[in-house]
Amino acid sequence: MIMVHGDNKGLVLPPKVASIQAIVIPVPYKDANTQGIFDACEATVKILSESGIRAEADFRDNYSPGWKYSHWEMKAACCRRDNSAKIDIPIANLVEQVKDLLNIIQTSLFEVAKEKRDACIQVVDTVGKPGYRHHKN
Repeated sequence: MIMVHGDNKGLVLPPKVASIQAIVIPVPYKDANTQGIFDACEATVKILSESGIRAEADFRDNYSPGWKYSHWEMKAACCRRDNSAKIDIPIANLVEQVKDLLNIIQTSLFEVAKEKRDACIQVVDTVGKPGYRHHKN
């Protein structure tokens, strides 16, 4: 699985096998109600978790949001789209859109894996055909 789904940015696990399917990272800004942002993140994780999505939040305050994004991408949580796209999802459609997104990622990763597998398969119908080696015992 690692050979098929890894890239230079880390491992992209299919959602069905990822221990964490979504990471919620608070992004506080100057003069913001930081506790309000953290509360909203906790509520988001609760909504996702109650709907069956394996979600967590990263509240560590000794790292920047950018560092956290990179950390979770490298850790292979399914927090990065397989094509690295980033999208905004309104809270009203959160569960539906995240589930749809996870299904799209699962299907896309499966199709890419099948294409890679199929590209490595050769049908050999005769001895002596180029690319075929006969091994003697």
